[in-house]
Amino acid sequence: MRRFFVPFLDQSARSFVLPTDISHHIVTVLRLHSGDTFDLCDGAGLCCRVVLEDGDPKKALVRVMEWRPEAETAVPIELLQGMPKGERFDLVLQKNTELGVSTFMPVYTTRCQGRIAAAKIDKKLQRWGKIVREAARQCGRSRLPRVEKPQELESALKSCTATLRLVLWEKAGVELSATLPPQLGSADAGIAVLIGPEGGLAQADVERAVEYGFVPVRFGPRILRTETAGFGVVAVLQYLYGDTGSKADAGEL
Repeated sequence: MRRFFVPFLDQSARSFVLPTDISHHIVTVLRLHSGDTFDLCDGAGLCCRVVLEDGDPKKALVRVMEWRPEAETAVPIELLQGMPKGERFDLVLQKNTELGVSTFMPVYTTRCQGRIAAAKIDKKLQRWGKIVREAARQCGRSRLPRVEKPQELESALKSCTATLRLVLWEKAGVELSATLPPQLGSADAGIAVLIGPEGGLAQADVERAVEYGFVPVRFGPRILRTETAGFGVVAVLQYLYGDTGSKADAGEL
């Protein structure tokens, strides 16, 4: 079932006029017609099934058929990503949204070469928000992940709230598999993962992360690119603790 994110859903409403961009996509791009149904979500877990009544490409009218809350089944993961150069962070956002990351924290580390000028931050945040909305829509998520402003590593470490904290470092003496507990202890216990930019993390970065409770781990024998490392570790974490593994299939979360 197709779904779209809208800024605000009023549960007392029986019908909605959709924003222009969504109306255009539904009517002009997807060519939906009166009588077609799809879902609307507010990005915070509230969704409704609607039917298209008026296919105006600028202000489509839909009628609400049913309301329902949707819980996020993926384990909460905060991804502290060393800011890469160019558009690589776009890929990090897109694919890790599909994998269930709940919060993205772009961070500036010692070897970071992807610093963004202050005057361009708001424009970047708008672009990143659009990327995660589209990725969440495509993969069927009901909650939109948060994308924080780029910040210094120290600030990101201080604000971290996760129970399990990992820093991927090729020089770590412990493998990821040897560090992970059998279970997280509670359904809402979160995980934080710190990944370096191109060139990796400096030892000073890792030492500072350790001061904030992060455990340095190696992710196998190969050194992954900065945009690839997150995909790998998040997939493993969702398999073990989230909604892509055998426990999820058995309803044992």
